[in-house]
Amino acid sequence: MSGSTNQLDARLARLALDPSRLTKSRLWKALSVERRETAAAALLRSNFGPWIRTRADSIVATQRHFRPQIVASWPLEKIAKAIARVEVRESGWTWQAIVEDQLANQSEMLCDFLDQTAVPHSMGRVDQDDIPAEPIELSEIVHAADRLADRFSIEDIAVYFLALQLMNSTTFKHTADWLRLRLQPGDDLIDQPITPSEPEQPESTDVSLVPAEFTTLDRRLTQMIVDAAADVIGAATSDEVDDMLLEIEKLNGRRHQTFFHCGFRDALFGRTPTHDLAAENAARWRWYASGYVVGVARTGDFAAIARLYDEERSVREIVDEADGATSLSAPLLFRALCDASRFAEAAALARPNVVARSTQLRKALFDTSITLIRESRASDARALLEILWAARPTEEGDDDAADEDDSSFWLSVKRRRALCFRQLGDQHEATLLLNELVQSSDSSMRSIALTDLGLIQTGVCRLGDLTLPKSVADRAPFLAALERGESLFRRATEAVALKPAHAQFALGVLALMREDYVDATRRLDPALSFFARSPEVYRADGSLALAELYLGIALFHSLEDVGRLPRASELICSALAAGARLPSWLVRSTIDSLALARSDLVPSIASALLASDNTALDELIDSSAGPHTPALASALFARATSPSRGVPDRAADYMKALPLLLADGSIQQAADALDYLEEQATAGIRRNELIVLLSEPANFSPAWRLERATEARALLLESDGRFDEAAGVLEKLIYQLLSQSEAHALDSAELLVGHIEGYGTDFADLVHRLGKHLEAKRTAADALTANLDVLPVDLTLRILVVGGNELQSKMDASIVQKVKLEFPNVEIEFLHSGWNGNWKAYADDFDRRVRNVDGIVMLAMIRTMLGRTVRHNCPVPWRGCRGRGQGQIAEAIRRLLPFASHQRRRLVDAVART
Repeated sequence: MSGSTNQLDARLARLALDPSRLTKSRLWKALSVERRETAAAALLRSNFGPWIRTRADSIVATQRHFRPQIVASWPLEKIAKAIARVEVRESGWTWQAIVEDQLANQSEMLCDFLDQTAVPHSMGRVDQDDIPAEPIELSEIVHAADRLADRFSIEDIAVYFLALQLMNSTTFKHTADWLRLRLQPGDDLIDQPITPSEPEQPESTDVSLVPAEFTTLDRRLTQMIVDAAADVIGAATSDEVDDMLLEIEKLNGRRHQTFFHCGFRDALFGRTPTHDLAAENAARWRWYASGYVVGVARTGDFAAIARLYDEERSVREIVDEADGATSLSAPLLFRALCDASRFAEAAALARPNVVARSTQLRKALFDTSITLIRESRASDARALLEILWAARPTEEGDDDAADEDDSSFWLSVKRRRALCFRQLGDQHEATLLLNELVQSSDSSMRSIALTDLGLIQTGVCRLGDLTLPKSVADRAPFLAALERGESLFRRATEAVALKPAHAQFALGVLALMREDYVDATRRLDPALSFFARSPEVYRADGSLALAELYLGIALFHSLEDVGRLPRASELICSALAAGARLPSWLVRSTIDSLALARSDLVPSIASALLASDNTALDELIDSSAGPHTPALASALFARATSPSRGVPDRAADYMKALPLLLADGSIQQAADALDYLEEQATAGIRRNELIVLLSEPANFSPAWRLERATEARALLLESDGRFDEAAGVLEKLIYQLLSQSEAHALDSAELLVGHIEGYGTDFADLVHRLGKHLEAKRTAADALTANLDVLPVDLTLRILVVGGNELQSKMDASIVQKVKLEFPNVEIEFLHSGWNGNWKAYADDFDRRVRNVDGIVMLAMIRTMLGRTVRHNCPVPWRGCRGRGQGQIAEAIRRLLPFASHQRRRLVDAVART
């Protein structure tokens, strides 16, 4: 079926959702102005027309301030239009207008429905004697109504069904059920007060320009001034306006509203307020100031009105009396002060006698108080509501008090006062007011009051405070608090035929805490539907985001309907973006529940959780989201790099992040993680864990090559005093290197043999055995390079020797002399690192110097971390030197020269070609 509450006027939807409030008068008021106009015209054309016309003329003349003989001359269409825009309290003939409208303009729909339900009729008109005594079956009503919904608008159907209920509530009782199902109700609609329809006016700012003192002349003067200010073709000039107002003032000095037009004229003509009135008195000044304020309001410049209030005494004195001048401008002054956040002054301006006279001011007070309550400014809101409450009708038989919509308005005011007391911590006074509302005849208001009482028992001020506890330890107290209000919430759902959204929301949160996810879904779904209809209301305290979050959680955990999981995912993402927070104790279970049914939805939820609350990171990593969400790896790596995080925690983060980074292809970040883990493991942090991790290539490749990982593992075994195991690991790696044909494999193996040699005499046999294999490989390698020119005479080569300590530094001059004798054009530099713990400084020095040399000789006497870093980052040919004597070092240089000169020649030739 098509159609929704949004297609209905709020007042009509309210009656459709709560038939207990349905009366003939309310149905007339709920109709749109256009439909009331059509109905009035239908009634005037009916057999009742002559009598109705006489009464209609009288009502319009009274309310629009026209002489009856003038109204009597109007054509039927004009009087119908007027009737639609004034208050009509005679429910007998407004009901007849609705009936005649149905018969004249909706006969096809009426006939179709009555035929389908087998109710006798004559062209849609039903005789009471022919109506069945028993209710028509629900299935018949639904079938017939669904047929109507395919052809007619939901508004037409709703008006007809409500009229049928008024005609015979027993026979047509199930039309109400169809409407409720159709409109998908949520909470009561009284949270959005509905004000009586106002007569049409040419300008929205002029809605209140019809006080009792105003006549047709006043309205004509106003329009003349507007036209003159707008330079309308044929309009009076400013001089003519001035002349006419002066003449009217002279003709009747007691007609004070003339001065309203003077002020109105001055404002629209851009003149400053005058300080000189003829025969001035307080009344004349008040009317003049009121006109000036209304004129400024037409421009929308309410800041200017606030300045007038400060600068002009006559503007401040407008509210000294409750009359037409006040009713025109007091609402505008009130708005101007509120727009400037001067709420205390606005409250002082809105005196009870002034408020009682002005519908617009009452509405402004009420609407402003609602906004302040939503902003948690209960003190300011209470000041406005107390004035509003003091202005309420006190006589039960009073016309205002008797008006049904007005009565609902004052009930809403009482409820807002209770909300103020709750926010201010005065639960006793709030409870007294709410208990009074529980006794109301309005079922919707009873439901609201019961819900509010339940929230008081729970210990919260508003729906947005029903946030799930942050820790597991707080769950039991939170559940106990909800259970204190449970009976009141359940009573609220029984108070009306429809389940109110606020109570449903509270019961849904309770079901969620009890892990009854099916019941939670059943209650939270309609609550969210209602909240979403007024997002500006329910975003203010966060309850809309909470409803989205909680419904999403319930759907994830219940897994009742897998097809709804994508919507649940969208709801949670929306809620998190709006500021709702999923407690950490719920993160893992929620993600894991979702992963069971729709693992493809997990990454988006995990990313949204992470973006909204980084405290969820640990729970997410350990959940099903961990291996599937790239954002988690990045977040974990970012946290690990934070210097403010302790070393053990950083190491733990890197350890968790490593497999995620490798899976995500973040190779450089994975390498950085391994570097940090190795550095801290040498100091004992997660050492054994890393030793085990490095034993399997899948745990580090391709961020680290097998050679580097094996060396790191051996270093960690050394740090742990497990030299036998370290030697075994290096021995296996050396044999692997000796079997390779890569240029530096032999040199790497030679350095590793030298490293084992540093373990001491217990490993002499192993060093000797490995040395024999190494020499054999070296002899074969030298034979292959015998044909290479050692060094062309036209090239100068620079060689850097890295490693050694102060003992080796004493041999530097001898090594240079020995090499120079054979190769005069070779320049030799040294970088002696010794055994200093700050190896990174030497690594940085190497990075600077390597850019200006042609080859590197790497000595075995070097810190393991520095040696490995230099070897893996070396951009030029290099050779290892296991020996410590000057002859061995000079020989290593000689072996390097053919490779260094070959690469240098290639570079020179490449430059020459360009």
